[in-house]
Amino acid sequence: MDVLGISAFHQDSAAVLLRDGRPLAAAQEERFSHIRSDSNFPRRAVRYVLREADLASAREVDWVVFYEKPLRKFERLLVCQLQAFPRSAKIFSRGMFQWLGDRLWTKNLLCNELGIEPEQVLFSSHHQSHAASACYASGFDRAACLVADGSGEWTTTSLAAFENGQLEMLLENAFPHSLGLFYAAFTQFLGFEADLDGNKIEELAAYGKPTFRDSMNDLIQREDGALFKIDQGPFRFSFDPEHFWRPELEECFGPARKPAGPLAYQEGDSRHADLAASLLQVVGDTLLHLLAELYRKVSVPKLCLAGELAALPALNARLLRESPFEEIFIAPAMGDAGGAFGAASLVAQAKGDPASFALMDLALGEHLLPDPGAEAKELADADAVRQALLSGLNQGPVAWLRDRFEWGPRCLGKRSLLADPRNAKGKESINQGLKHREDFRPFACAVPSEKAGDYFELPSGADRALRWKQIAVPVKELGREKAPAAVHVDGTAVPQLVDREADPELHALLTAFGEQSGVPILLQSSLDLRGDPMARGEAEARAFMERSQLRHLVVENRLYTQPD
Repeated sequence: MDVLGISAFHQDSAAVLLRDGRPLAAAQEERFSHIRSDSNFPRRAVRYVLREADLASAREVDWVVFYEKPLRKFERLLVCQLQAFPRSAKIFSRGMFQWLGDRLWTKNLLCNELGIEPEQVLFSSHHQSHAASACYASGFDRAACLVADGSGEWTTTSLAAFENGQLEMLLENAFPHSLGLFYAAFTQFLGFEADLDGNKIEELAAYGKPTFRDSMNDLIQREDGALFKIDQGPFRFSFDPEHFWRPELEECFGPARKPAGPLAYQEGDSRHADLAASLLQVVGDTLLHLLAELYRKVSVPKLCLAGELAALPALNARLLRESPFEEIFIAPAMGDAGGAFGAASLVAQAKGDPASFALMDLALGEHLLPDPGAEAKELADADAVRQALLSGLNQGPVAWLRDRFEWGPRCLGKRSLLADPRNAKGKESINQGLKHREDFRPFACAVPSEKAGDYFELPSGADRALRWKQIAVPVKELGREKAPAAVHVDGTAVPQLVDREADPELHALLTAFGEQSGVPILLQSSLDLRGDPMARGEAEARAFMERSQLRHLVVENRLYTQPD
């Protein structure tokens, strides 16, 4: 049985194709449209997953499932904006134009776009889709699940139990009381984009201290039964989906930072970093409150996480460290893209295809699109590719593209920018000269799994989180000495543990670099410029090279070089 899962119209539109309960292909629309976090209907992603499954059209799939229920979401938007009238007048008219166009008639849209019959279309709920995206891919027989994001239809945060392929939603917090929106509001307050820059806030927080913790705590009332309420006075969640905070927030926390304005995160003036640190602390406190109640309801040692807040490695590490749970699985696409995966899994399970399994390989995206340039040098074999990469690393960062791209927001070696971690100042040149992004931002790294314990303090119970760059860990003295560029200012790093069996090419490169340099670690980042999605194929990689200071690029068995 083939099930096509689709998410769209908020952020990170995506398509997923399950066959007999297992994923054949999964991709976000941004990889094809070149629009970061593209929210449009995922036409190109759908075409890709159908092609990968050898299907001529969507008419050949058994079911098409959308990741949320549009009528319920429209009900919430209508009720909240009418309650906020006349403050919501401008937003109301624009929102109604969007909803009364295509979004309210999603079933018709799916039928028209895909050429399918209405009987093939099903709908899941937003938070069930999120929860399923983690639980069904975890391989756990029994688990508890926490979903924390902005908002779905009405639900903003949910607790669930998973047992033998069955998902039960236990408790839900209702809009507008949302930790995800609370986090997004302060992301905006600090001058960043609410839906796109959540990771920057966590990275900035490492430079600060939670000096505003008490003031932020005053905005959240934690209640018995794992619920919480957020003081709505300083926020605009109910009626403005684009600008989340009101002037009252400045009365509590001082003036907001303007986008691209000066950022206070250094010694002497660390106010913005202190706000970020306080935010991480308060959000973590609240999630731990929820997890304590979840454990009382579902006393199992295994935890699944999904939703936008599960994209924060340092926060994930704290939840594993301080919650009652002993083992954690984080949805690889934790945001709305993952809803397509979860919705398809729910339908497959309900229609008779057991969909619960241990997802190990995230290379579910499109095979690399070749577009060789005349200047490319052909490399004879895998050894020649590895030697070209090692030679390039001696001179500066290198880019490496191969195989299918990964599912989810993390780059795990298929569309990578790699660099020597031994020079602590190396990350500054990458941030400025290659990525064109903020100086304070750190880089993740890749390390052979059998060597990782020499350099990092690895927690138990986080096997795939460590392999998918989903959790931050303390760096040991040897790691700080040998790979200082991989260490963030708080002494942590986000490593990708690479198994020889899972990715023999990357493992071999890391091993060879270790033999050459004395440290088997490479800085690793996605191949993209600030504000762009990750590179899809060879054409995008060559364009990146032209627009940056990159001097060495390897695409499959082709080497590109630029003079200094």
